[in-house]
Amino acid sequence: MLPQVSDRRPITIQNYAQDLLPALLCYYATAVLVILPNTFRIRLALLPITLWAAFRAGTQVDLVAGYEHEKRLAWVNQEVDVSCF
Repeated sequence: MLPQVSDRRPITIQNYAQDLLPALLCYYATAVLVILPNTFRIRLALLPITLWAAFRAGTQVDLVAGYEHEKRLAWVNQEVDVSCF
């Protein structure tokens, strides 16, 4: 179910648009809907999409791939995984 860490792709504009941006947009849309009255059902309908986008963002993109100290910076990927959920 979980992809291998070695299968993660390095961050590029295309990967950002495919994997990270949907999670950020869903998060923002949910935050706006929380402020508006009578949007509970819309937020509930948006929840599975938001969770899928957060899972994809946390497991598909390697933010430190290509850096000199890639092993020491592995915590950055873990931080993104935790912050997405």
